[in-house]
Amino acid sequence: MKRRSNATKISIALILLLVASLIPMTAFAHQHEETEDLEALMQEQMEAAAEEEAEEADEIIEEEEVDTTVVFTVNSMTYIAGGEMTTSDVAPYILFDRIMVPVAHVSRALGAEVAWDGETRTVTVTKDDDIVTMVIGEMQMTVNGVVEEMDSAAVIQD
Repeated sequence: MKRRSNATKISIALILLLVASLIPMTAFAHQHEETEDLEALMQEQMEAAAEEEAEEADEIIEEEEVDTTVVFTVNSMTYIAGGEMTTSDVAPYILFDRIMVPVAHVSRALGAEVAWDGETRTVTVTKDDDIVTMVIGEMQMTVNGVVEEMDSAAVIQD
């Protein structure tokens, strides 16, 4: 079995959370504080990495940092993915106390592939070895072959 990096694990977790539309609006309330904490943690990690590199001059270790941050705003078609402003064809919205997000845009921003089957009205999101499928109008999704309940049905919003 392949070993996954933390960035991949975080991406997969975010895709699953966003696909299930289970992210409460309060998750975005403390973004500024979390950003400061994240910056401090990143600074500590960079310093530790620099010390390790100096100690192991014979060995070159390169690790690419991937920005997996995706920020959507309810009722706005623009969003930030990887630090860049992007435009979606549909804005996130609130439906029955759930934030509905454009799965294709969220998934692609996190490095996943998205496929649409118009005949079966099924969206399939694939990242590494993980596969998530949802059928429009149903309140279940399949994650790596396991059926999971969602709080709201998958919908198409024009």
